[in-house]
Parts: sequence; structure tokens; C-alpha cells
Amino acid sequence: MPKSAGNSNVEKLKTGEAQLLILLVGINQYDDTGITNLNYCVNDCQ
Repeated sequence: MPKSAGNSNVEKLKTGEAQLLILLVGINQYDDTGITNLNYCVNDCQ
């Protein structure tokens, strides 16, 4: 059963004992014409 992000996990992040890594992918234009192009996704990820 997964553990929830309790206070102990937050403390580990604050002290540097744990790290939070995030991969953001922003796509504005799609080759598929069935998918509407977006305006700000790339900018939001920078």
C-alpha cells in the first residue's frame, strides 16, 4: 500500500535527505490535426 506524503517526507525534502525531481514537457503544436494546438505549454515549462 503506498504511503502518503506525510510530515516526515516533507522534512526529508527540507533537509535535503530526499529529492523531488520533476520532468516537464510542453508541446504547443501537434502533427495530428485531431488535436488542437495550444498556446502557452512550452512557456509554462520554462
